[in-house]
Amino acid sequence: MNREFNTVSLFGAPRCQLGESPRWSEGYWWWVDAAAGIVYWRQGSSVEDLEKTAIGSKEFNVRTSLVQPVGNSQLVMAIEKTLRRFQFDGSDLIEIGPSIDIPLPNNWLVNDGIADIAGNIWIGSVSPDRAPGTGTLLRITQDGEIQQALPRFSLTNGMAWEYQKNYLYHADSYERTVWRHHVNILTGSITQSEVFIQLPKDDGLPDGVS
Repeated sequence: MNREFNTVSLFGAPRCQLGESPRWSEGYWWWVDAAAGIVYWRQGSSVEDLEKTAIGSKEFNVRTSLVQPVGNSQLVMAIEKTLRRFQFDGSDLIEIGPSIDIPLPNNWLVNDGIADIAGNIWIGSVSPDRAPGTGTLLRITQDGEIQQALPRFSLTNGMAWEYQKNYLYHADSYERTVWRHHVNILTGSITQSEVFIQLPKDDGLPDGVS
């Protein structure tokens, strides 16, 4: 189904240094201020509901680039270079572990990511200088196995699944490209990758994908 989005609505929320990772799950809207290291949530099943509810938050005070609901009121977060699992009790986030450290060189980062239906996390690594082609797309299984799904990216950003066709879309912001990967969900192997959108230099950078 093709949809044309032509209306932007604002609702009261804290101003973020670097707003990332918006997610709507189990009646809550989640997002992070990646630079400040703050996770936010707000209860509601629609924008109208969100206007009526208070905003909750938890401060980690270090880079927090991903909040990913994984069901049963649990969330996986990328805090610095570690994936950590939390239980949400309606008012606070309680760490339940185990955590998974992602082995990257000094000053490298992980950025945006997404879970697949099997609970594996797909996330991008980013080099300090954002040099073209130095980052990778990683797949991290629930058992803690870290796999390089694909190399050669610069700044991995928003991701989205089209499960009917086993497609993973993801933006490489600095290359102005949105990729489409055909993924075997069971094994994590990528059987085909193609450029889905290539923006010209004067048309901005792709970021979030939905």
